[in-house]
Amino acid sequence: EAIASLDTSVTTWSDFNRLYYHPRSINQITTHQMNDSIKPYDAYTVGRQSYAEYERETETFEDNFRRFTEECDNLQGFQIFTDVDDAFGGFTEGMMHDIRDDFAKTPVMIYGLQSSAPREKERSRHKVTLNRALAMTRLLDLSSAYIPLSTPAILAAAIETVSLSYRMKHHPATMSDLTSKLNGQGSTKLAGLAVALPLPFKNEGFSATVEQFHDDIVPLLDLTTSSPMGRVILITKRLIMQWFNGLFQ
Repeated sequence: EAIASLDTSVTTWSDFNRLYYHPRSINQITTHQMNDSIKPYDAYTVGRQSYAEYERETETFEDNFRRFTEECDNLQGFQIFTDVDDAFGGFTEGMMHDIRDDFAKTPVMIYGLQSSAPREKERSRHKVTLNRALAMTRLLDLSSAYIPLSTPAILAAAIETVSLSYRMKHHPATMSDLTSKLNGQGSTKLAGLAVALPLPFKNEGFSATVEQFHDDIVPLLDLTTSSPMGRVILITKRLIMQWFNGLFQ
């Protein structure tokens, strides 16, 4: 009965969220309202302006964000998830400028979330394409790695796996190590993400699995884009597999 009523009772993620957040970790954007047809929050430049207005009124970065970072004993870096189809890409750019003022060398991995749902109106499709392009070019310059992602449910499993290396309690790598591997040439911050589930696994262990399958793991689900980015996906996958191989040896 509860599942059957979800379509009518759930409008946002917070309606069924079961996590308890710190009071300072949720901050409401006061300059715009959701689904406002008069003042829509759907353009990159609108998001960049709203961050400037929002920060001027609330000083959230100065108060809440900095307090959290000061409480960290060993700050590895930042993982940022942001919609890039609407104004949140511009909002993230404004926030990233503040982060870089205080943490110029700290690794920052940005996941740009792109909706896979088709847009009916041509004007909306053009606006989304422009928002994605602006987010990629601007956030790429401010981050250590930028990974565009579509938004299926399998996304969480893929990110959980990628981030495992710097979340391990024993012999962990660092986020800086991972972004350095992805950006081996020093000018390739743009990365891709793909996943194979379930992952074929040999009885001899993880190293034997990597050695056998290497570049031939199938089926490989592209989580970055439906356009041809095979080389980016392949290189990223190879680096991750080799990286985990080194961790578990």
